[in-house]
Amino acid sequence: SDIRHVYHLRNLAAVQRWCQHPSFPAPCASYAPSQRPLFDPEEIAAWVAKHRPEYVANATGEER
Repeated sequence: SDIRHVYHLRNLAAVQRWCQHPSFPAPCASYAPSQRPLFDPEEIAAWVAKHRPEYVANATGEER
């Protein structure tokens, strides 16, 4: 849900689609007890800049 909020995605299904991309960064840890995957924000930012650059402005709060 953090990725959804940072990049202003409409729903978690969009995040799930991003996560299924072969080059999407692997989780760096998981949060117990739910085992929710945790991602490195810098790795995600680099991936978004390369694969979804239209969302970079969303993360910085700028208008697209």
